[in-house]
Amino acid sequence: MNRETLKALELSDEQIEKVMAENGKDIQDIKSQLSDKDTEIKSLETEKETLSKQITTLEKKANDYDKLESTNKELQEQIKDFEVQVASNELDKKILKEVSKDAYDPDDVFLFIDKDKFNRDEESGDITNFNEVMNELRENKAYLFNSDGVISGSKNETFEKDEEVISHNTDYKSGGQPGNPKQEIDHTKRGKELAESIYGKQKEE
Repeated sequence: MNRETLKALELSDEQIEKVMAENGKDIQDIKSQLSDKDTEIKSLETEKETLSKQITTLEKKANDYDKLESTNKELQEQIKDFEVQVASNELDKKILKEVSKDAYDPDDVFLFIDKDKFNRDEESGDITNFNEVMNELRENKAYLFNSDGVISGSKNETFEKDEEVISHNTDYKSGGQPGNPKQEIDHTKRGKELAESIYGKQKEE
């Protein structure tokens, strides 16, 4: 709308001024509204960009969290395996200490003992039936142990002690002849005799 149009409507100059003033206000209001909308749009675009960056950051954190969670699970499994291994080693030490007092060869005991028979307390992890399992092994595999309960040394020590007794025994007969302590001992034969005396029960079973 312009002045010429208003004059064509036969409006007075005063009326035209009022109309033009009101029209100017409307235009300014519209421009102001448009400016506000532009500002709002820019603000929304900035917010959108910020949110987009936050989403990217959160996605990265989520991926990192998944990786950390996976790593944590792996570490927890390793810790469990380590605890199981430590518990197994502690049990081996306890068994070895127990059988060293009467087993002919402690290493042989581990070939026959069933570790699954040992029960553990869920809270403390302690073995609750250690003596029962060991006593059962001594009954079922008696040939692994020295029945008189005397602490036994190694097989070589037993062999050497036997020879020492023989060398000082003047009643010992070798080859069907009466006492001759200086006569040479057949070590192969004596080894067989010792083996039979130690493992004889096993063969009989």
